[in-house]
Amino acid sequence: MINMANNIRIRYRPSFETDREIIKVLALEKEFAQYDLPKRIGKNYRTVLRHLKDLKKDGLIKLSRTEESAKGGKERNIFTLTEYGLLYALGYSNIWPNIDKVASNYGEILPLIFGKWDLYIEKGLRNEIIARLQAVVQGFFMQLGREWYRIVKADSNKEMKIRLQKLESKEVADRIMVRHRSIAPTFTHRVLGLSPFLDLGQDSKAIREQQSFIKTLIEDPQLRQYYDEEFDYLLKQAKLEHEGHVQALKWYNELKSSNKSMKL
Repeated sequence: MINMANNIRIRYRPSFETDREIIKVLALEKEFAQYDLPKRIGKNYRTVLRHLKDLKKDGLIKLSRTEESAKGGKERNIFTLTEYGLLYALGYSNIWPNIDKVASNYGEILPLIFGKWDLYIEKGLRNEIIARLQAVVQGFFMQLGREWYRIVKADSNKEMKIRLQKLESKEVADRIMVRHRSIAPTFTHRVLGLSPFLDLGQDSKAIREQQSFIKTLIEDPQLRQYYDEEFDYLLKQAKLEHEGHVQALKWYNELKSSNKSMKL
C-alpha cells in the first residue's frame, strides 16, 4: 500500500516480518547472497527480491559486492546492513542472544562499541556495555515511537542542522526509521557518554561507577582520545559556567596526571 500524498510505502505486518527476517540474517552473517535468501527465510524468490528492493530504497541494506556465479550465470549480489539497518536489527530483530557475532561483523559501523568488543570482554565490561546499549536502543525507539518522528536535515544556514518531522503512523515510522548522517556518534555518546558528570557536585554511586568505567576504558588509546575530545567539547560548550562540567574536567585531568604510565 502506498500513501499517495507523501509517496511513502505503508507496509502490513507480514511484510514487516519478512523485512525483519532478512535484516536478522544480514546482522548474523554480515554478508549474504540474494540467491540464497529464499531458502534461508522460507520465502519465494520473487518475494525476497521485492523486499530487498524496498530495504535498499529505504537505506537499511546495501550491495556489498558481487561475485561470479558457480554455474556461469548472472553475478550473485551480496548484501550487507547499513548503519540504519544495524539500528533496525538492534531494535526489532531479536539478535541479542547472538550479539557477540553481530559485534564482530559490524565493528566498522560502531568502532568504539562493536569495534572494541574484545576489549570490553577482556575488561569484564561486556554485560555492562550490553545493558547500556540495550537501554540506548530502547530509549531511542521510545523517543521516536511515542509521536512517530523521524530526524531529517534542516536548513543548512541555520545553527540547528537537524529537525524532527512528525509522521502519520507507526507503520511509516518503522519503515523510514531515522534519517541522520550517522548513528555512530549518537550511539557512542549515549553508551559511553558523560551525562552523569553534569551532576558531579553531588557524590553518588552512579557517578563513582561512571568514574570507574571511564578509568578502565581510557587505558585504550582510541577510547582515551574519545574522552579527551568529549571533555574538551563539554568544557567549551559550558564556557566554565556549569559547576558540574568544571568538576568533571578536573577529575578527569587528575586521573590522567596520576597515572604516569599513560602516553598522552
